Amino acid sequence: MFRTLSGEPDFEYVMIDSTSVRAHQHAAGAKGGLKKRKPLAARERELTAKIHTAVNVLSNSLRFILTPRQASDYAQAMPLLTGWSAHYVIADKGYNSRTIEKTIERSGAITIIPLRACLNNPRETDFALYAERYRIEGFFNRLKHYRAVATHYAKRARNFASLIDLAATMLWMKGMSTAPRACIANS
Repeated sequence: MFRTLSGEPDFEYVMIDSTSVRAHQHAAGAKGGLKKRKPLAARERELTAKIHTAVNVLSNSLRFILTPRQASDYAQAMPLLTGWSAHYVIADKGYNSRTIEKTIERSGAITIIPLRACLNNPRETDFALYAERYRIEGFFNRLKHYRAVATHYAKRARNFASLIDLAATMLWMKGMSTAPRACIANS
């Protein structure tokens, strides 16, 4: 259902970002007691998942990828952006990479990613458009209103991904009921 709803999004701009979700203590255990338990340090790394997502101008999720917490943001950018042709791609400094920038430009979009302070060749960044990133942060806020997503009760990644699918579908459906009013207000 999520794939059907996200099939024809508004591509004025696409924003990408990620958020971390710590697993609930009951999701961390496994059957079998102490024999199957891993050392505490190994379990700690598995207790947090990272949700990477791309959203459109209406703050509706287009695609998401679930990874372990330590996965880098820029490594997930290419899979998130594949197949979309937006006018602008907006992301934070964690996605600042020449490879990502070239891929975005090849697709015909304009890159709105601020440069890290350590780089010598500054590129112009439209900070007025960059300010629209509040939409993806708002999406994560609404996504975490769903208790099953915010507390990460699911023990398996595929079950957690299904919960995210369901929550994103609910957010799409809520957005569809308010979208015409928002479009009229902006005209």
